[in-house]
Amino acid sequence: MILALVVASGPRLPRAQALLRALELHNPALGRRLLVADRRPPRTPSGLAAAELLAADDLPVAGLTRLAFELEPAALAQALLPHAIRRCFALPGCEAVIALDADSDLQAPLAPLLQALEAGSDAVLLPRDLLGDRSADRAAAERELLRSGIYDPGCLALRNSPEGLRLLDWWLGAVAGDPEEQALHLEGRWLDLVPAYCDSARILRHPGLGVTPANAAARGLRRDGGAWRVGAEGLILARFPAGALATGAVGAELLARWEERVAAAAPDAPAQRYAFDYTTTGLRIPPLLRRYHASVLEPLGLDPFTPTAAWFTLPARDLVLEPAESFSRFAQFLHDEPESPAPRLDLRHPGARRHLVDWLRGGGLEDAGFVGSLRDLVLCGLVAVGGE
Repeated sequence: MILALVVASGPRLPRAQALLRALELHNPALGRRLLVADRRPPRTPSGLAAAELLAADDLPVAGLTRLAFELEPAALAQALLPHAIRRCFALPGCEAVIALDADSDLQAPLAPLLQALEAGSDAVLLPRDLLGDRSADRAAAERELLRSGIYDPGCLALRNSPEGLRLLDWWLGAVAGDPEEQALHLEGRWLDLVPAYCDSARILRHPGLGVTPANAAARGLRRDGGAWRVGAEGLILARFPAGALATGAVGAELLARWEERVAAAAPDAPAQRYAFDYTTTGLRIPPLLRRYHASVLEPLGLDPFTPTAAWFTLPARDLVLEPAESFSRFAQFLHDEPESPAPRLDLRHPGARRHLVDWLRGGGLEDAGFVGSLRDLVLCGLVAVGGE
């Protein structure tokens, strides 16, 4: 048995449902599983049994609370994925897993992937793009591939074999490694190493795989009657990565038709808010609070989803303060963080520190994303420091 594992967060459940329907239509012999990189949804999408749905809390991920708090949804999905594949491999009769991001649309059977697995490939990878053209944009496209990774983490297959298990163990170790190594793996860059580590890895360069709205025109995608064609081949798998813009009319049509199918699937798998975007009391977590936890609070072992005023009472470091003066590490963090809107000052001077505190109290916290009761909590902590 080969399993198709669809990966989604709560807001993308309609996309996952649309892809699961397409898998049932085009590859009915495949087993299906859904990995929700989120809290478990209140009800299982139609067509799936409860046991066929895996949520973040179902997986034995060390430091899951920290990862869920600090990572963006796509990065969290990459952290969870090898654990979910390991769980699938433990199922009786599981021969291989094909992992597909929910931002995908299946138009035909996944025959090239299945043929590669049947031929003995232990890992099957899909290039982000084929780079077959010689246009002036090629150099820019190559630079982007070098930056983001050559292979698409939204479509990969692993065989449940000694070599596949060895590769999976390496993957699991890497996503649990030090933060720098972990960041590269959670961006999908780890896939670039797979062909070097796995002699039986197969790179699929089928023109009908990995078509996106951005590359549709360059690949020659066209409508042929009621079907999509790419040159002499049929379209099999389209990908809709976040932030990708449609190029030309054919790319816009590809995107529009996929969005229609997602909308039609929504009643059977309604979107839910991303649970890890909120504290235990329902406060929206701003990105700067996630970074503050990662850089300052994590060593203290505090529950990241339950912020308290004490989070913001820690004294600043490496600053010489005036007698009886207090200055918080949180204010210092907002000043030093590159993506913070705080004014850039020389905090060695008391006047600069007072100016920064005045900015925080005069609307700066709202500018940094700390609003409502979360702003009040931060101010309570700042006042408790003393001089602030």
